[in-house]
Amino acid sequence: VIKPQNYSCFVATKDSSSQKHSHQSTLLSQVVRIRQQDSDGVRQQSKDYEKIVTPVQPVPSDPRHIAQFPSSLDWSNYSNFDYVEPVQNQGECGSCYAFATLGMMEARYSLALNKTVDVSLSVQDIVSCSYYTQGCFGGHGSTTSQWMRDHGIVSEKCFPYQQIEVYSPEVKCSTKLCGEAGIDKDRHTFYAQNIRYVGGFYGNCSEEA
Repeated sequence: VIKPQNYSCFVATKDSSSQKHSHQSTLLSQVVRIRQQDSDGVRQQSKDYEKIVTPVQPVPSDPRHIAQFPSSLDWSNYSNFDYVEPVQNQGECGSCYAFATLGMMEARYSLALNKTVDVSLSVQDIVSCSYYTQGCFGGHGSTTSQWMRDHGIVSEKCFPYQQIEVYSPEVKCSTKLCGEAGIDKDRHTFYAQNIRYVGGFYGNCSEEA
């Protein structure tokens, strides 16, 4: 016995079974006709838009301005320095966002410090500590930079990459790497604002720059 809850049961009688699927061809032709009208309308609107919009005028080139730039630029051999970090293996952890963002930050630090300090930032610090991202389940460059701006990040030597999410690990260079209080201020950390980092489209990682 089915006892209805929060709904009612109704009994209905079908008026006719002869009309079932009898108008399919008519319905299909109507759909095709409507789609054709939509396509024609879009094409007409595009033509009308072209009449309104003024085409962009090309900017005349200035050979004197262009001459100051090199014909090519290779950051792996710039002024006899290699600013490109070696390729890393993220393993089965979805941490590519952290590798990409920190690789960019490392290069910017190297440029800002004229390669006087070998900066290698901890991807594991982002994967395990940052609550702006999703650890091994992905993240964004903007939020990774935001974390680095707000909380700083340790070096790779301090917290090596382990290809998994590790929470609150005990390490030699700090009593506790991740905790409720965030990153300890007394340990060697790198901050995005130290190199006057300015973000791109999202802007949240440089909103105070």
